[in-house]
Amino acid sequence: MKKIWGMVTILGMTVCLLAGCGNDKKAAQDGSTNVENETAMENGTGSGSVISIGDSYYYDLLSSETGDIYALTDGEAESGEKPVFVWKSSDQGENWEDEMQLPDTLPEDSYLLAGTLQESTDGLEAFVIVSDPENSESDAGGCHLMRVTEKKSEELNAGDLFTKIGGYAWNISMVNDHVVSVAGTEQCVLYDTEQQKPLKTLSYDYCSAGFFSVKDQFVVYGNEIKYCLNKETLEEQEPEAGLKKFVEEMWDANDREVFAPMKAFGDTVMCVTTKAIYEYRDGRTVNVLSVPATVHGQTCFNGMSPVCKGKQNTYYLSTLTTGETTLWRIEPDPEQNTVSFTIYSLTKNTAVTQTAMLYQQEHPELKVELRTGMDEEAALTRTDAIKQLNTELLSGSGPDLIVMDGLSVEKYTDMGLLLPVDLNMSEDAYFTNIAETYRKDGKLYAVPTDFLLYAVQGAIGSSPEISSASDTGQWILKHINEAGISGYQYTADYHVFSQYTQFLYDIYAENMIHDKTVNKKALKEYMELCGKLAETTSDKNLPEDATTTSIQAGEVEIHYNDSVNVSAGLVAGVTDLGALTTQQHNGEADYALYPMYQPCNILAVNANTAKADMVEDFIRFSLENKAQKLNMNWYEPVTLDTFRSAVRGDGMDMDEDGLICELYMGDDMDSFYIYAPSEEENTSLEQQIRQMDHVFTDDVILRDIVREALTSYLNGSTGLDDAVSAAANRIDLYLGE
Repeated sequence: MKKIWGMVTILGMTVCLLAGCGNDKKAAQDGSTNVENETAMENGTGSGSVISIGDSYYYDLLSSETGDIYALTDGEAESGEKPVFVWKSSDQGENWEDEMQLPDTLPEDSYLLAGTLQESTDGLEAFVIVSDPENSESDAGGCHLMRVTEKKSEELNAGDLFTKIGGYAWNISMVNDHVVSVAGTEQCVLYDTEQQKPLKTLSYDYCSAGFFSVKDQFVVYGNEIKYCLNKETLEEQEPEAGLKKFVEEMWDANDREVFAPMKAFGDTVMCVTTKAIYEYRDGRTVNVLSVPATVHGQTCFNGMSPVCKGKQNTYYLSTLTTGETTLWRIEPDPEQNTVSFTIYSLTKNTAVTQTAMLYQQEHPELKVELRTGMDEEAALTRTDAIKQLNTELLSGSGPDLIVMDGLSVEKYTDMGLLLPVDLNMSEDAYFTNIAETYRKDGKLYAVPTDFLLYAVQGAIGSSPEISSASDTGQWILKHINEAGISGYQYTADYHVFSQYTQFLYDIYAENMIHDKTVNKKALKEYMELCGKLAETTSDKNLPEDATTTSIQAGEVEIHYNDSVNVSAGLVAGVTDLGALTTQQHNGEADYALYPMYQPCNILAVNANTAKADMVEDFIRFSLENKAQKLNMNWYEPVTLDTFRSAVRGDGMDMDEDGLICELYMGDDMDSFYIYAPSEEENTSLEQQIRQMDHVFTDDVILRDIVREALTSYLNGSTGLDDAVSAAANRIDLYLGE
């Protein structure tokens, strides 16, 4: 039985699909234990523990009346000769034992698409959807619906069920003890497992439905309740007003990005968001436990994540991160005197959070706390957040580890606020020109674990010459004019920082501010160039078949056809490099790297910390391959082994031709194939990176100063010279603080 990653890729379920299941005939059928004798919790602090079963993928979680936890998995983890697909734990996930094994009757290459568990009069039973690749061309997509118990397994007569939902199923959930909901991308079918026939079809928007049963209701939800049926008669009924409000509140609580996973137990519905675990009970929404940042990784949960509640206000949930699933137990924080250290970032930093998650998994004795300066609840401006951090550091307190992205490493070093890091950075193991960016007087004050590259892309034969900021700016302007493309055609932030002005700010920055002095000439040149880009107009448009996609949201556009005219911006991860080299190899576009890099995920130690050894251990861990590979799709890793592995396409399901990614674009879902760079291209890339001697370190205060002055110039409220002078004066004041 192979894993389900193919399904996740095909449907994009990590972004848009949500699943929940449950049944309230008895507590166990809801997937959660009887909690009548427990004291309901409100506004508690949650503590997370990893209880994963090997490298399993989790389809459903269930808690019995006795408190046992069951996990329905992909059958990858093995015990003895047969793969196990249902596991049982009687000690809150600390230990797992075989409960049900995959039937021998399944085709050899088949794999699970979806599954749900319930306790019935026959004991534990699972309803699963199995895909048979050999019959994938059939109207049913090679799907089979099966009922599996501890004693036997049987295939149910699905009839045209799978044809009705488009030939592919991604979710199955319990409606009542004998009716299941089988969901496709745009509709689900309610199927009677006893009579073995479809009963009802429900339609919804593409990839936008989750499911749960509570009391007498079966609910299909997204950003609101789409359907509310009587779960016995299957007739539509009006949902409870409080439940309706709850679903809508959970959409907001999950940052309005995807639909949060929900599940029912008894008369209660639980929901997990990035912020907390909520319950709908007694007609109101209750915040039960906070969700530690090390659990959610500062990303959104979605309905593909199975959840359930156990005893003693303990919750269980699965998370999917960088292609791997983790099973978590969330419980009230026992407030033990555990050793901990604090990681601070100015804004949410998913990469460092992912590393912190992995670090805590390997160090369960530690409690890693994550702080965000510009926390949504605090509603601080960037300037206020930095001032607050500086006040803490200057008073001798503050976080133990500081993520310096958006902060001035140079300034903090000069103020004596950072502790040198004792690391041996050899050229055989690292891009030392990048890893040692912040070495001063022989001491290393901050360590970037990743970096971004800068590239321009143009039509074949354009031969980009980008050895200097000025040359690059003029090259972009020239080719935009020749191609008849507006410089702001693909930006929502018109007249401020488009993909080009953003790119140009980065490469001009070191010229505009050098040795703590403002170069007005360079600042004026930059603003003047942005003005010319803003004035670029043409009656011409891109060809109708042109498709664009962001390499890094809002910062670079790559045109995926044979009409690439001009593009410029940041390049992140092996897929982005592969896109550039693929198009060049295919004779579709030329590209060139600007000899500059941007350090990212920059880690520094607070000079006042009492936990320097612990923090340094975390930094070393962040440079190990297992941590570096977590984020190599969004950044270039500074560790050579990881970088080389990434550009080779290792771990990316690469086929024999080197294909690492297929993108579907446009209304017609045309395919664009990205291949791993060749060995020759990889060698060239590595050599270019090693020779890069320009660095852009983002200081958000300086960026905001220039942004404001540029805005006033571009909207016509300030002349060019006045805008330059205003920016220069403010920069001088800032540098002098």
